[in-house]
Amino acid sequence: IQCIFLFAVLIVAVVGNGIVSLCVFTNKHLQVPTNYFIVSLAAADFLFAVLALPFRLYDVLAGYKWHLGLHTCRYWVWLDLLFCSASIANLAAISVDRYLKISSPLTYNSRMTPKRVVLVLVLLWGYSMILASLTLVQWSPDPKDQGRGTIVENGICRMEAKIYLTIISVIGFFAPFAIMVLMYYFVFKVAVEHASRVARQHESLRTRHTVTRKKRNRRRSSSSIALLEVKATKTLILLLSVFCLCWCPYFVISLISLHRIEWFYALPLWLNKLLRIMFVLFLPNCNSALNPIVYSTNNHQFRSVIR
Repeated sequence: IQCIFLFAVLIVAVVGNGIVSLCVFTNKHLQVPTNYFIVSLAAADFLFAVLALPFRLYDVLAGYKWHLGLHTCRYWVWLDLLFCSASIANLAAISVDRYLKISSPLTYNSRMTPKRVVLVLVLLWGYSMILASLTLVQWSPDPKDQGRGTIVENGICRMEAKIYLTIISVIGFFAPFAIMVLMYYFVFKVAVEHASRVARQHESLRTRHTVTRKKRNRRRSSSSIALLEVKATKTLILLLSVFCLCWCPYFVISLISLHRIEWFYALPLWLNKLLRIMFVLFLPNCNSALNPIVYSTNNHQFRSVIR
């Protein structure tokens, strides 16, 4: 059952993210700076499914006994962290981009040019590459030291570096997640301000007939752009919710296992196994398949292109 599930995730992730990327590349209306981030996110999820997920599938098929050697183990851990970090970083960048677009809709295009967006994406992938490459370092050759790095021990491929994994959890997940939550809070704050402004403008137009047509058009333009961006933001917040569901339990469990492993030993065996299978093995891998489904079904532009 586990293998069938992972194989289904792999197929959905490859097809779904491939379609999202293809929609942008083949449709000029979708080739805007904002969607560059979406394509980058889809690329991270696509590559994760193609290059990293097959190793997880092999691990399950082999009964969680690693027979491919240390170098392949390190390669798998590197790929896994690279694409997961890139996915998280892209989601954080999307939230910042959304805030900039909804807070200053009329000046956004002049500020977020294609060249600047590409530069941001290069920096994001460079950051992810550096973060992942630290897993290739052998932090200590001493078996008693918890800073050894990526190892194969008792037939299990894993990353064992307490300080490094703690830092990864903080700067690779919790910090970007905090940025996302903060940015979307500001987005809805701006949305409420826009809604109040629109209501005041309509009331003013009813009582004052001296407002010029040019001013009315400009206000309506700003308000309509903001309204469209609020609708688009709802889709991205759904992406954030899916991401949180898939990854938050994993990182919380990872931190607890690093610093308070005895808490898990105190749990019943069936519960310990359930937590490991559900929140460590399956949900994080599902994220790459769920992202394109959420985006393609909730964004009207992508829906129209797919149809």
